[in-house]
Amino acid sequence: VGLYWSASGQVQRENIVSGLPGMSTLEFPLQAFDLEIDGQSLHTRWDVTASGSRAGARPGTREAVLELRHQLRPFAVKVITRVDGTPFLARRLEITNLGKKPAALARVSPWSGLLWTWKRNEHWGEQPPVSTGAFRLGYFDSLRQGSEGNFRWETLPPGWRRIEGTNGHSGFGNPFFLLRNEMTGESAVLSLAWSGNWCAEFWSDPFRDLSNQPERGMNLGFRMGPAGPAPLRVIEPGETLATPETHLGVVHGGMEETVGAWHGHLRASVIPPRPKGKEFYTLAGRVVEEKGTWIH
Repeated sequence: VGLYWSASGQVQRENIVSGLPGMSTLEFPLQAFDLEIDGQSLHTRWDVTASGSRAGARPGTREAVLELRHQLRPFAVKVITRVDGTPFLARRLEITNLGKKPAALARVSPWSGLLWTWKRNEHWGEQPPVSTGAFRLGYFDSLRQGSEGNFRWETLPPGWRRIEGTNGHSGFGNPFFLLRNEMTGESAVLSLAWSGNWCAEFWSDPFRDLSNQPERGMNLGFRMGPAGPAPLRVIEPGETLATPETHLGVVHGGMEETVGAWHGHLRASVIPPRPKGKEFYTLAGRVVEEKGTWIH
């Protein structure tokens, strides 16, 4: 369960953390990953069986590995989080069927939970007006060729906002999102390394200080992952299934700093290193539309 993210280097004291986020995990989407097997949501009742760190596949990277075993279902999960020296983390799950029967994977989000929580009564100075939206979402809104650069911003309304990519392949409308916290000046990037159908959901809870009930703060949660009719996949007995990676970073700054940090992350541990003697990042391309030589 995630409590909060901070890009300012400040860590909450124990007496504050004990009350965060101050909401029930049965009512609000606070779990760090989302997994549904055979129609059952495995969002609670996990035991930690091992934890540690190891060198990543790319030089200069490390991976934290948390191993979990479910108390009710015969499943184990490794939560693998990669760091590369940038503000970004990359996370994937390795899901193992320990049972004797095939199991249907209905839904999975390699990374989810609470991104920001902010209470007006815990901050001094000027307060934002009630009419101001707490969180803004930026994304590519087109699924058509030639319009893939259409980027738009919107203020997140209360409740869930769902965005889907239904092309069935990579290309247009990729799962890349910018988020802006208007209360703290922080920005975040979320991206899913998946070329099939996908969905991303953002939960905004802009609960403000009302006279008839206590304030629970303004909160933003998220989840994203592969999408499609259930089951997405059947996991055979003894099989281990690796999910796509989710990339997440929070930056205290504007869009230039945030996008610059994102590009640094891509260069550090996402884009494959160039083979020796190769001068272009291009994997394949053509100079002209007619018959011609391919560049590899």
